Amino acid sequence: MNKAIRSVRRSSVIRLCAAVLMLIAGAAILFVAAPRTIAAVVSGAGEPIIRQINKHEDVSAQDLQTVIDAQRRGLFWAKDADMEMKLGLAHMLLAEKQAVNDPARAIHLEQARQALRTSVARAPANPYPWTLLAYTEFLITAKWAEPAIAALRMSILTGPHEPRMVWSRLRLSLIAWDSLGEQDRDLVMEQLRYAWELEPDTVVKLVQNLNATNLLRAALIADKEASAELEDRLRQANPDS
Repeated sequence: MNKAIRSVRRSSVIRLCAAVLMLIAGAAILFVAAPRTIAAVVSGAGEPIIRQINKHEDVSAQDLQTVIDAQRRGLFWAKDADMEMKLGLAHMLLAEKQAVNDPARAIHLEQARQALRTSVARAPANPYPWTLLAYTEFLITAKWAEPAIAALRMSILTGPHEPRMVWSRLRLSLIAWDSLGEQDRDLVMEQLRYAWELEPDTVVKLVQNLNATNLLRAALIADKEASAELEDRLRQANPDS
């Protein structure tokens, strides 16, 4: 009888301990998850504007300030690479709305650089903030110096086959071409071939707009069929030439 009572008591104690451990585990999960949940909620005000930016729609300076404020509120609760990237993007776009000699432009560009550097430090395999950082570094110095080129290089290396960003990154790469070294140029040539596989008409328009048609020719020179198709498309695009 006493053994049975002790067994029941022991089982009750075990169940009680298990319940307490479950409560502690649940509390720990909430403690870890709650800041990120709060961060996502308080930064949400900027998401509709971010979607507009991604659709290449015009946004106002006030809209961009809304994004900045929202990301800062979120970053108060959680260290997040994506929020840092959006913060940097908003500062960069806001800087572009200022006159070149306006002190506010330099301030926003520096804030963009700091946010984007933090973003790539937290998520170094994400090519998107690397691309934004490359452009920001270019805007700060007004030339393709090594910080901008290094960020552009990392953008290509971390995401060489990203259809959503290939065009903006390729545009930057072609603009920077004269400042690139041999290895970086090889990376850009590969990007041209990738862009050709994705959308030949789009890449033809891009290189024509940037006077970089011969670079596309050089990128495709080893592929006779692609080279012939390129010349056909160029003739169609310029029937009078």
